[in-house]
Amino acid sequence: MSPQTKSGYLIVRASTASGAIPVEGVTVIVQGKDEENSNVFLSLITDRDGLTPKITLPTVSRDESLTPSANIKPYSLYNIEVYKDGYYPQHYSGVAIFEGI
Repeated sequence: MSPQTKSGYLIVRASTASGAIPVEGVTVIVQGKDEENSNVFLSLITDRDGLTPKITLPTVSRDESLTPSANIKPYSLYNIEVYKDGYYPQHYSGVAIFEGI
């Protein structure tokens, strides 16, 4: 496995009405999916625009994509849970975070 020495970024947007109405006060849990980032666990709340703050997450170097291998991927995976009373909870498994993106 490659070390996660680089950083990628994540902003979660919560909305309803096919994206037309932002939802404030949504709890967003971000947790590392892989063994290398299993220690990452963050809890965030969306603002009045339905957005979380931009967070920095550890990931592998983009250089990993220059030497393709079945065992090395040029990104790190995270699970995201989103919930608020009165709304159906959502779970996103395996969200890819790339270096610098």
